[in-house]
Amino acid sequence: MPEGYKLDFLSARVERYERLGGLPVAPRASIQLDLQRRDFTVNPLAIGLNPTELGKLLDYYRGYQDIRDGLIRALHGLSFVEDPTRAFRAVRFENRLGFRSGRGTANLISVAVAGGFLKSLRLPDLRGDQAHPPGRRAGEGL
Repeated sequence: MPEGYKLDFLSARVERYERLGGLPVAPRASIQLDLQRRDFTVNPLAIGLNPTELGKLLDYYRGYQDIRDGLIRALHGLSFVEDPTRAFRAVRFENRLGFRSGRGTANLISVAVAGGFLKSLRLPDLRGDQAHPPGRRAGEGL
């Protein structure tokens, strides 16, 4: 693998939020359920590892095209309400990768800010996914 690249191998899981703005609980699930609950379209990309899909790119949300276009798009309307740290990840991706947020995504961030959802964050929440206890949230890096 080229230097500077990283692969994450994780078990498929779903997330449910016990309260808006809180951290998720994440039991195991199918790959389809796992991919649909990601935050941005550039994240739910996977490569099939089972014999029927071995090597196949699993891209249900045009994430590969968004990477080519340098675009960050939220997958659903409650993305930043469910997890306000996603707004900071969007900005990090923009700055680190030279991407831009799609118009709808920028509007969703504005709604979350106006609704006060970012006020519930603490400094450890903003340090990145590795700051969360094991089993609560896995890394979602590009």
